[in-house]
Amino acid sequence: MKVLPVDGESTRVTLDSLEILNHEYKILSHEGHLYIPITEDGTPPSDMDVVYMDLLPNKNRLLPSDLLPFKITYERLGDIILLDEPDAHQATAATIALLASDIPFKTILNKASEIQGNTRVRKWSLLSGNSTETVHKEYGFEFLVDISKVYFSPRLVTERQRVTGQVCSGERVFDMFSGIGPFTVPIASKGATVTATDINDDAIEYLRKNISRNNVETNVTAHTGDVRNIADEYSHWADRIIMNLPHSANDFLDVAFNIAGKKCILHYYSISELDDPFTADISVLQNVSQEHEVTILNETIIRSYSSSQVHICIDALL
Repeated sequence: MKVLPVDGESTRVTLDSLEILNHEYKILSHEGHLYIPITEDGTPPSDMDVVYMDLLPNKNRLLPSDLLPFKITYERLGDIILLDEPDAHQATAATIALLASDIPFKTILNKASEIQGNTRVRKWSLLSGNSTETVHKEYGFEFLVDISKVYFSPRLVTERQRVTGQVCSGERVFDMFSGIGPFTVPIASKGATVTATDINDDAIEYLRKNISRNNVETNVTAHTGDVRNIADEYSHWADRIIMNLPHSANDFLDVAFNIAGKKCILHYYSISELDDPFTADISVLQNVSQEHEVTILNETIIRSYSSSQVHICIDALL
């Protein structure tokens, strides 16, 4: 990240709180600017200036890469290290290297399955530590999360900030697949009234804890269960709808159109083909309802999902 020296410390703190500050390299001062390293898969706030520079390794810290003959990839979620290492021997070696390194953490988990079922939870192997619960910090908010019980991705932090930035005080927002509240909580903090639902009982339990933790209880109503079961109670209610269920959001579009009020903004998430990421989903949105005219406001590629697919969001006016 390229910043002016006066903004250096605040930017470093922000990147560290987003868990994308790359401690393997030193911060560089060059020609009146600071260059702060971020992780390879890190997604910085959209208002920050990303550039590519050759930086010197930070030799003051012992890192796993200093101890291993192979490269490991991992994410940070609070004080938990999340590995994605299918080879059991390499996972063990990575654990030993992490324990010997200067990286602070309390738990190491290794991915043991893909996301499963309608609760979107994956299995994890516990390699070190004794808890799968942690506190994740994001743009000044704190989220208590148990990664073995709920779905959560720290990689969507910039997308959540993008959507939150559009919300105005007094809006009525329906978060159809809320999880532990990473959209709900910051949106409620802006003075919006939020209705949040999730089919995962554990997710709603953690959502309620996070509502309290971030002091937005008066702005949020949380429901456990299938959103279809309460949709009629909120018919034509919402000014904004969030459909963060990228693999099957299209199955719930009839529900979203029922909930949508006049001039409602819809944030529709999908996994799409890289070579033509928006055409198919735009067609689905425009053909799903005879009642609502759909105007496409914005198309966003959030991140790569696989070698041939991307995670997208379409913002539409209903």
